[in-house]
Amino acid sequence: MVELPPVVSPIATNRPQPAAGFRRTFLYGFASAGLLCGVFLLGIFLGRGKPNNLPPELLHASASHGTSTMAIATGQIDQDSEGIFFLDYLTGDLQCWVYYPQMGTFGAKFKANVRAQLPSGKNSEYLLVTGTAVTTGTSSNTRPGLCLVYVVDVNEGVFAAYTVPWNRSVENAGSPQGGALVPVSGGQIRAPIPVRK
Repeated sequence: MVELPPVVSPIATNRPQPAAGFRRTFLYGFASAGLLCGVFLLGIFLGRGKPNNLPPELLHASASHGTSTMAIATGQIDQDSEGIFFLDYLTGDLQCWVYYPQMGTFGAKFKANVRAQLPSGKNSEYLLVTGTAVTTGTSSNTRPGLCLVYVVDVNEGVFAAYTVPWNRSVENAGSPQGGALVPVSGGQIRAPIPVRK
C-alpha cells in the first residue's frame, strides 16, 4: 500500500491570520479617533477668544405646556428674574410665581381670574403662551414685566393678555411682593363654537 501525502487546501494557506486583521482594524480605528480629536482640539483653539455673536434676545427662551385641566408657561419678568405662569382650567385662576435668583427661592406671586375677561362655561378649554414685551419708562418703581401672558379661550374664540406689575427694588431688598395680574387687552378672534347637547 502506497501512502499519499496529506492534501493542503490552497484557500486555507492564503487566508490572513485573524490577529493581523484585528491589528489592522484597531490601527485604522485608533488613527481615525486621533484625527477626530485633533480636529476638535483645533476648533477649540481657533474659537478661543472670539466674542459670542448671538443677539441677546436669542439667549432667553420661554416654554409652555398644557393638559386637559391645566397649562403652564414661563416668561421673563426682568433681566434676572423669570416667572412661571399656571392656568387652572377648572377655576379660571391664573397665577405667576417669580423666582428671586439672589434669594434662591420664589419671592413673588401674582393672581387673576381669566373668567373676568373671558366669560365662559365650566368646560372651558384654554391655550397659554408668553411673549416679549417692551417696557416703557414710568415714574413709579412698579412697571410692567418684560413679558405678556396670553390666554385664549378656544370655545369662545376670545383672548386676553396680562402683565406682571413688577417692582425691582422690592426684589433687590429680598422682600416678597404680589398682587393682581394686570389685564392689558384682548379681543374676539373667531366666532364661538356652538355648545353641543
